[in-house]
Amino acid sequence: IKTLFTSRLETDIELHLGSYEKISIAATNSDLKLYVASEIESRSRKKLLRTRDPDLKREIMDRLVEGAEGMFRWVACQLDYLCELNTDKGIRKALNSLPLTLFATYEKNIG
Repeated sequence: IKTLFTSRLETDIELHLGSYEKISIAATNSDLKLYVASEIESRSRKKLLRTRDPDLKREIMDRLVEGAEGMFRWVACQLDYLCELNTDKGIRKALNSLPLTLFATYEKNIG
């Protein structure tokens, strides 16, 4: 029997499965740029992401790719949050205070 376990880096999981072989997989910056660009355009087209300043889309792209650390899920959560904001000023303020980790993002969303 062959078994494959997948997860994010979590202390509890690593503690129990630490003796197994590990393979680390993360998205590259080019993968993330393509994903973020596609999501920004899609959400803008659907009027979910509302920006007036054309430069703001580039700021969103740069900040999300920089902070993602290979995690598409982190990017998706941040975009969901940015879509809740109604002004460019609010979006810019949020970009400067995004949670640094996926765990912190989840904590912020349920807190």
